[in-house]
Amino acid sequence: MTAAEELRTAARLVRETASKATEGHPAPWHIEPEFNGWWLVGTPAPHLVTSAARKPVADWIALMGPDKAEPLADALDDHADAHSAYDCTWPEDECPHVRLARSITGTTGDPS
Repeated sequence: MTAAEELRTAARLVRETASKATEGHPAPWHIEPEFNGWWLVGTPAPHLVTSAARKPVADWIALMGPDKAEPLADALDDHADAHSAYDCTWPEDECPHVRLARSITGTTGDPS
């Protein structure tokens, strides 16, 4: 798979995952710290409940909620165009966009 294909695959996965996550739970997501002992994420009705001990996880999920998906996917798609045109100046394994795409898809870029 080329770097451009990896980037587009990651963009598609980001969009699909965000779409599924927001079914019945629209973005933006937020933390409601005043809830006694539990943290609720989401609007208008909270939909992720986690113990106070897991608050950092809930904070991260809310921060990276589905409302970030489209800009992130757009950036991956746009950079795929740069890789298709050989305009990216980074070596493929060092390109931050490709590294992010591989992290999203769980791949290494190794063709084997």
